[in-house]
Amino acid sequence: MLTIEDIKQAYEEGITLRLKRKPAPDKRKGEFDLLNLEVRIFLPGAESKEDKELTILHEFIHARDGIKGYRYRDRKDYNVEREAANTLRYRSEVLKFIKQLYKIR
Repeated sequence: MLTIEDIKQAYEEGITLRLKRKPAPDKRKGEFDLLNLEVRIFLPGAESKEDKELTILHEFIHARDGIKGYRYRDRKDYNVEREAANTLRYRSEVLKFIKQLYKIR
């Protein structure tokens, strides 16, 4: 599961978080751009508050994997989704930490 330490490392590596008001051209809810070290969340794609929260966690899992050198694009999305859901369920403090660190309401 994603940890606060993972988020701290991502932040120290320069990972930024952008909440985009315009939809993604391909209808994605979020993406992690390894070249620009940026997590992007496309707000129009999120269907609910929980969906937005899961998307944030999902993309930070990709960010964690990317900065650790894992081939995060090869990882099956359903595994990432399961990890995001488990993090939200069992480690909600991780999402709270992300929101505080990146000043998200």
